Amino acid sequence: MGKQGRRKQRQRRKQQPLATGDAANHNSINNSTSSGSSSSSAVHKLRHADPKIRHAALIALQATAFQPSSKPHSNPHHQRVALPVLQAVREQVLDNDLECSAVAAECLVLYLQQQQQEQNSEESKSHSKHTQQREEATACWSTVLLGRLDQCYNQIKEAQQGTTEPSNSVKKRIKAWLAVTTSCAHALCLLIETNGSALEQILLQRQKFCQILFGLLELLDDATAALYVARCMHSALDENRELADTVVLAYLNSNVWKRWLENSTSDKAIMVQLHLVGCIVNLYQLVEHGRSEHQLLEDILLTYGIASTTSPNTAAIVSVAVSPTPSIPSAPEGLLTRTMKSIDLEYVTSLEAEFRSARELYELQQHDAQLEEEIIQKVNDRKEPAREIARRQKKLHDEEEQAKRKRLEEQADIDMEDVEEEIMESQTTSRGKFTKHEKDGEQAMDEVLSVWNDRIQPLQLSLEIMANLFTCWIPRDDEMVDESPMTKSQNRLQQELQRQQKGLELARLVQQLIQINERINNDTPMTPDIDETITKACACMTNCVLSNSLGGSDYASVWVQFSDMVRRFCSTSSVNNVQGASIEGLLGNMAVLVQRQPQVVRNEDLEFFHSFLSVGCGPESMKSAISVLSVAIAQATSSTMISLTEAAVGKLTQTFVELLSNIQTHPSTVLEVLNAFMDWYGQDDFFPQTFDNLKVLEAMERSLNKFQSTATTLTPEEEEILYNTEQFLEYKRTQ
Repeated sequence: MGKQGRRKQRQRRKQQPLATGDAANHNSINNSTSSGSSSSSAVHKLRHADPKIRHAALIALQATAFQPSSKPHSNPHHQRVALPVLQAVREQVLDNDLECSAVAAECLVLYLQQQQQEQNSEESKSHSKHTQQREEATACWSTVLLGRLDQCYNQIKEAQQGTTEPSNSVKKRIKAWLAVTTSCAHALCLLIETNGSALEQILLQRQKFCQILFGLLELLDDATAALYVARCMHSALDENRELADTVVLAYLNSNVWKRWLENSTSDKAIMVQLHLVGCIVNLYQLVEHGRSEHQLLEDILLTYGIASTTSPNTAAIVSVAVSPTPSIPSAPEGLLTRTMKSIDLEYVTSLEAEFRSARELYELQQHDAQLEEEIIQKVNDRKEPAREIARRQKKLHDEEEQAKRKRLEEQADIDMEDVEEEIMESQTTSRGKFTKHEKDGEQAMDEVLSVWNDRIQPLQLSLEIMANLFTCWIPRDDEMVDESPMTKSQNRLQQELQRQQKGLELARLVQQLIQINERINNDTPMTPDIDETITKACACMTNCVLSNSLGGSDYASVWVQFSDMVRRFCSTSSVNNVQGASIEGLLGNMAVLVQRQPQVVRNEDLEFFHSFLSVGCGPESMKSAISVLSVAIAQATSSTMISLTEAAVGKLTQTFVELLSNIQTHPSTVLEVLNAFMDWYGQDDFFPQTFDNLKVLEAMERSLNKFQSTATTLTPEEEEILYNTEQFLEYKRTQ
C-alpha cells in the first residue's frame, strides 16, 4: 500500500503543472530558449559542492562556449556567453581546488581572446554599446586575478622555503600552483591590453601590483609562467607614468633584471627577456632625462639591449646597479640585435617544406579515415555475418603471404632465415601488434608551427620594442626637424644605434622578409605572420627615419634599395598580385625618407612613380606614391638630382586632375592629391600657367563639394586638409 500511495502521489505531481497551468504558461515552458536553460544549468554545476562536477563543467565550457570557433561573426547562430556564466567562472578562479582554478582562468583567457578578435573586426563598430557593457563587467576581473596571483606567490614561496630537495608531494603542489599562476597571469595581461577600465583599477593598487609581479619574477623558474608575468608588466607600463614612477623608485635595483637578462637561454625565456627589455624601454621613455635613473636605464639598454662596445664602464655600472656581485654579460650581442638576425630565407623555406609534408600526411590520414568509415558503413549495410567476414579476410591474408614468400624466394641473395623472420614479423603485424607507428599528421603540423612561433614571435616583439625606442627621439610638432628631446651628451644610446648602422640593418631585414614572402606560398599559416612582421619592420624603419637615427649617407642607400625592390615588383608581376604588406610598407618608408631627405629622389624616380599611379594598386600604396611625388616636386629647388620642366609638371598635374575627376578614386587618394596641389601651387611662382591651363582650381572645387555633400566620418587630419583646401581656394580666387 505504501509503494502504491507514493506512486500515485508522484503521478499527481507530474500532471499538476499541465492541469492547473494555463496554455500560455505551458507554451512558455516548452518554447523557452535553450541558452537560458543551459545557462542556469551551467551556473548550477559551476557552483556545485563536488569539485569533480565543477571541473567537468569548466572543461565542457572550455571545449564549447569559449572555443575560438564560437565567434559570433563566423557563426550567425552563436549566442554570446551569458553574464551569469561568466560570473560563475570568475568565482571558480578562487576555487580551493587548484585544477578548477586553473581551468577557470583558462576559460577567461579564451573569452578575452574572443573579445579581442571582435574589437579588431570591422563589425565590432555596430556592437560598441555591447563592447562597453562587457568591458565594464570584466573590469573587476583584474582585482580577482591579482588577488589570486598574490596567493600563488605566497604558496609557491612557502613550498620552496626550507627544502633543498623537495619531496614529490611538494613538487606536485608547486606544479599545481604554477598552472594557476600561468593561467591567471595570461588572463590578466589580456585584460590589461584590451580593457582600459581594468588598468585603471590596477593603478589604484599599483604598489601591490608591482610587489606581486616582481616577486613572482624573482621566485619563478618556469619560463612559461614568467612570460605572462613579464608581459603584464610590459603592457601596463605602456605610456603609464604613474606606474613607471613606482617601478623606478622601488624596483629598478631589483635582482629580477640580472636574473632573467643574463641567465636564460630557452625560447620561452627569450620572450621573458624581451618583455623585460620592453619594460626598460617604456621606463626610459617616461622617466625625466635629468634624473640619475634615466642614465641607469640607458646603461641597461646599452648592455642588454644593443650591447654597446664603445662604453667600457657600461657593464660595470649595470652590474653594480642590478646586483651586488659585478659580472660582465657573456652575450657578444644585445638581445634585440641577436633576435633581429634570427630568421633567414633558407630556414623558412625548409620549415615550410616540413609543414607541407606534415599537411600532406594529415590529408592522407584524413582520406584514409574517411575511406575506412565508408567501408565500415558498407559492411554494416550488407549485414554480412561475422564468420563470412573472417573467412574472406583470412583468404586475402593467405594470398598476400604466399605472394610475399614467392617474391622473397626469387631473390637469390636473401637467406631463408631472413625470409622466415620477415614472414613472422608480418604475421605479428597482422595480429595488430605494430612494430612501427605512423606519425600523426596533425601532431606533426602542430610541432612545425610551434617551432615557427618560437622563431617569429621574438622577432615581432623585438621590432615593436625597437620601434618604441626610436620614438624617444622623434621631434615633436613644435620642434625643429634637427632637434631631439635629448641633448647629444645624454643621447649615447642613439649614437650607438647610428654607429651600428641599425637603420641599414632594418632595411636589410625588410628586404629579407619580402624575399621570404615571395618564396613561400599563400596557403600556409606562415604567410600572415610574415605579412605582420613586414608591417612591424616597416613601422620600425619609419620611426628610425623620423627620429633621425639614420646616418647621413644611409638615406640614399636605403632609398636605392627600396626603390629597386618596388621596381622589381612592378616588372615581374602586377602590383595586385604582390602581397599588400610588402608594397605598402616599402612605399610608406620611401614617403618618410623623401620627407626627411628630398635630395635622395632622382629624375628616374619621378618617372617611375608617375607610371606607378596607373598600375591600379591599393589606396595606401597610392597615397604613399603621391606623397613621394608631392614632397619631391615641392622640394625640388633644394635638390640637385631633380630638374623640373613645365612639361613634366604639367603631365603630372594632368594625372592628378584625372584622379580627382574619377569617381572610383579612393577618398584617401583624393585628399593626398589636394594636399599635393596646395604644396605645389601654394608657391605663387610655381608654374602658374599650368595651374590655369589644366583648370586645377575647378577640379579641387568639385572634389571639395563632393566631400562636403557626402556624410562621412573624417579624422582630424582629413578635416584639417579640407579646411586648408577651402582657405587655399579662397586665396586663389582673389588673385
